[in-house]
Order: sequence, then C-alpha cells, then structure tokens
Amino acid sequence: MNRAKCDYFGVWLRGNTAAIYTARAGLKPLILMGHEPGGQLSITSEVENFPGFPEGIQGPELVENMKLQAERFGAEFQWGTVSEADLSERPFKVKVEEEWVQTRTLIIATGASARWLGLPNEQKLIGRGVSSCATCDGAFYKEKKIMVVAAGTRRWKKQTS
Repeated sequence: MNRAKCDYFGVWLRGNTAAIYTARAGLKPLILMGHEPGGQLSITSEVENFPGFPEGIQGPELVENMKLQAERFGAEFQWGTVSEADLSERPFKVKVEEEWVQTRTLIIATGASARWLGLPNEQKLIGRGVSSCATCDGAFYKEKKIMVVAAGTRRWKKQTS
C-alpha cells in the first residue's frame, strides 16, 4: 500500500490552489485526476473574471498553468478515479483504480460537471451561444433574450434576477 502525506481527488481552481500551498509546505501532494481533469474550465473559452489576467485567458491554458505551478513546487499528478474510501481511522485509505493508497490528509475538491441535454450540435455550439455556466458566461448575454435550462427553480431565479 502506497503512502502519501496529502492526497486530493478532483482538481483545478480549488484543488490546485490547495496543491500549490501544500506543495510549498513540503507535503508532496498527490493530485488524482478523474474523468474530467480541469472541470468546466477545460471547456471554457475565454475566462475574463480570474484575477491576474486583465485581457482574459483561455480556460484550458489556465488549467495547464495551474498544473505547472503546482508541479514546480513538487505536486504530483496522476490519472485515476477514486472508487472507495475508508475515513474511519488515520491514515485514511483511498482506493484508486485497484490500488489502496494511505494518506494522512485528504482534500476532496470535485468541482462541477455540466449536464448536457444531448441535443444535435450542442457540443459544437459551446462558446457560441450555448453555455454550461450562467455565472461564468452570463455577462456575454446581458440585455439579450435567453433561455435557461436548469435543474431546479433556485438556479432559474438566481440567473434571471
């Protein structure tokens, strides 16, 4: 069974920020990248609301920059999906693929994944009028007629007010 001081599964904005800080502290974090590395950022065209980029930055470029920064301080990235965890005692045990890994600290930063409708041409229209994040892309549609498909009235009310 492998041992790490600090493990994460799921990453990017929150997870990579934690990876940078823990790597700088010498904890040698292992970051597990699951089915959607980079999360919604990896499919975002222009990110205009992230500090430090006055002209904006492409989502995939920001994802890669954050990974490189964490690696610079000793973070290790590994492909893998967590299927099971035993958090009843320390060290924690996490099953990655078919291997159990022990860790003193576990940070879970799974982020969000878009749930697409599966409509024809939907994927081709991402960034060209079809969006998966009203908070991220809402400003592009200011003063325009829009249609929101959401998983509940809370989101509908929030994005149309």
